[in-house]
Amino acid sequence: MTDIIFRFSNPSPTGVDVPASGFVECSLVVVEQSVTGTRTLERFSVELVDGLAAAPLSPTALGQAWHIIVQGVAGVHEFFKAVPVDADPIRYDALVDVDPGTLTITPTTQAAWDATLTDVAASASAAGSAAASAATAAGTAGTAAGAASTAAVAATTAAGAASSAATTAASRAAAAETARAAAVTAAASVPSRTELAATYAPKTGAGSPIAVSVAMSIALRRN
Repeated sequence: MTDIIFRFSNPSPTGVDVPASGFVECSLVVVEQSVTGTRTLERFSVELVDGLAAAPLSPTALGQAWHIIVQGVAGVHEFFKAVPVDADPIRYDALVDVDPGTLTITPTTQAAWDATLTDVAASASAAGSAAASAATAAGTAGTAAGAASTAAVAATTAAGAASSAATTAASRAAAAETARAAAVTAAASVPSRTELAATYAPKTGAGSPIAVSVAMSIALRRN
């Protein structure tokens, strides 16, 4: 950017010029490539303070000119100027005048649009990267959810198997307890040796089967 210096004054009733108050409006004129005509970039203005103002203007390329309008200064002050590549401040009246009718169409894209297109492309690239990252994160989350679901099913199956095993063990324990109780009952109903001896031991003494048998044998022999 090159600082362009503007200095203006207005006549006074005393005949002595006084510093002008007003504005300097600037806009870059660019010849359209697609249609016959010109367009201008957004206009900006700088204020004249004590008749003095400075406007930072970019160097003009082929098919460009700065359109400058001075407001608040006596007379007609409208210019089309070419701005050179120069880092030092320069007075506006030292700039080369440009006839707008002689501006030719440049075959290359204007630098002003290059910056805009670059910004748009960068934004689109960033958005695409963000979308890809989001998709990857979603895929990872889906895989984790699937693994968690599988683990939950496995845990439910294991819990069912454990419950079945516990039920079987309880059933077997109940059967064993029933068998034990039956064995105890059966054992209690078996007569003791003393009871068996008292019941089945042969009777002795008079009138017992043995005594009767002996008496009958002796009687038979006598006869």
